[in-house]
Amino acid sequence: MSSIDIMQRELAVFSYGQKQDLLTLLTVLDQHGWSTDDFKVFMAELKPMSATQGKFGDKDFEKIKQYSDRMQQWVDDGKKCPVCSSVMWIHEVNTGPGNQVGEGLRSQLLCSNKDCLYAEYKEKDPDEILKEYGIGD
Repeated sequence: MSSIDIMQRELAVFSYGQKQDLLTLLTVLDQHGWSTDDFKVFMAELKPMSATQGKFGDKDFEKIKQYSDRMQQWVDDGKKCPVCSSVMWIHEVNTGPGNQVGEGLRSQLLCSNKDCLYAEYKEKDPDEILKEYGIGD
């Protein structure tokens, strides 16, 4: 078996694009006189970023974190179902053809317990309901 055949077999798990990226990286390393060992040290010294920070910018990450914090605060302090005490989730209503429930209503609070599914409808929008519970801006 030729060395090309062996290389092709061993590198078959990588896409053509990944191999192109490697070729570009190796070219840059070579242009600067850096070895693959230099690159390994460089990678080891980089501060690890969360997966979210790697995919999004810092502003996007901050928005996601704020949203996540608001969701957790709602779980802790928000409306609980009067029937089973589970968390009630807020849904916007009457915003499009698929969620029409009646004139003047802007939100639905729906029990998260699939065996209960108690629902309340409100004339307030979701942000107003969150503020009622001290959540949000």
